[in-house]
Formats: sequence, structure tokens, C-alpha cells
Amino acid sequence: MNLHTNRFTASLLWLQQMDALTAEPAARLHDIYEHRHDLTHELAKYLVDPNLEPNFDLFIEALKTLKALSRFWTEVEAGYGTFEDFPDLDLDEVKNGRMILIELCISAYGHGLTNADT
Repeated sequence: MNLHTNRFTASLLWLQQMDALTAEPAARLHDIYEHRHDLTHELAKYLVDPNLEPNFDLFIEALKTLKALSRFWTEVEAGYGTFEDFPDLDLDEVKNGRMILIELCISAYGHGLTNADT
């Protein structure tokens, strides 16, 4: 196990101890990371092989996990008073750029599937 894996595993354990993640999504993050690595470093095979598609389910799981982590860190920030100027802010509605990007990718992919069926 390399240093990166040790830090990643330690971070996942800490996030579970802080109730930011449960064990199931934490375990799936390894699969999500590996698939992301495959997509970014082997993109050409996805472009030339019409039978090869990204794992849509992992994108959805990644979004759910990212939402949970974002909610956790937003709550930490709220505890420091970061949002005092916004008393009506619903912490569950706060989205970061990564979440928005993944939502757009999922939406575009789903829209492409819908149009392919017609």
C-alpha cells in the first residue's frame, strides 16, 4: 500500500468517524476513483469503442457522496459563522462547482440516452 492509499484510507476513516460518510459510500469511493482514473487516462478507448460507456451508476454514487461531503463541510463552515449574513440559507441547498459539474454530466448523459431511444 503506497502513501497515497494510506492517506486516502485514513481520510475515509476520519470522515466516517465524523459522520460525514457511512461505510458503504466510503468503500465505493475506491471504485469511483479507479473509474475516474480510467476515464481520464484512457479516454480514447471510450471515444472509439461504441460499446464501451462510462459507468453511469458510479457517477450517480459519486454525486451522492459529494453531496454528503459538501453538506458536512458546509455545516463545519456554518459552525464558524461563515453564513451569518445569510440567516435564511438552507445548508442542504448549498452546491459547490464539482457537484454542479457532475449534475450537468449526468443530465447530459441521461438526455443523450433519452434521445437515442427515440
